[in-house]
Amino acid sequence: MSLPSPTLIKTGLIIAAITILLALIAIVTYKIFDSGRLHERAIWLEDKAKTDKEAAEVLAQERAKYEAALLKQKSDLIGAFNESEKLRNDLDRDLAESRNHRMYVSTQKPTSCSAAGEAKASNSGGTGGTGEEIYWQELDPGAEQAIRNTFREIEEGKNACKVLLDKFALPNMEIVYP
Repeated sequence: MSLPSPTLIKTGLIIAAITILLALIAIVTYKIFDSGRLHERAIWLEDKAKTDKEAAEVLAQERAKYEAALLKQKSDLIGAFNESEKLRNDLDRDLAESRNHRMYVSTQKPTSCSAAGEAKASNSGGTGGTGEEIYWQELDPGAEQAIRNTFREIEEGKNACKVLLDKFALPNMEIVYP
C-alpha cells in the first residue's frame, strides 16, 4: 500500500475544512434566520393581539350603538303604533259623534210594493211584523240646517217663556192648599 501524497492529504484536509466551514456557516445562517423569524413572529403576534383588542373595542362600541339605535327604533315604533291607535280611537269617536249630530228621516216602504210594480203580500221581519221596512236617509245639509235653526228658535222661545214665567207669573201666583 502506498501512502497518499502530501498534496492529496492537504487537498482532503482543505475539503474537510471547507465542508466544516460551510456546515458552520449553514448552521449560523439557519440560527440567524430562525431567530429573525421568531422575532418577526413575536412582533406579528403582538400587533395581532393589539389589533384584535382594538377591533373588539370598536365592535363593542358599534354593538352598543346598534343596540341603542334598535332600542330607539323599537321605542319609536311603539310610539307610532300608540299614536296610530290613539288617532284611530279619535277617528272612531269623531265618527260616532258625527253620526249623533246628523239628522236622519225614517221612511217606510210597504211590502206590497215590488220592483215590477206588482203587489206582493209578504211580511218584513225588520219592523216586528208590520209588513213595512224602515229606511234611514240622511238629510241634505240645507234641510238639516233649517231644522236645526227651527229647533234653536223653539229652544230660545222656551227659554224666554221660562224667564217670563219666573219673573212675572210665579212671583204673583198664590198657592192654595185644599
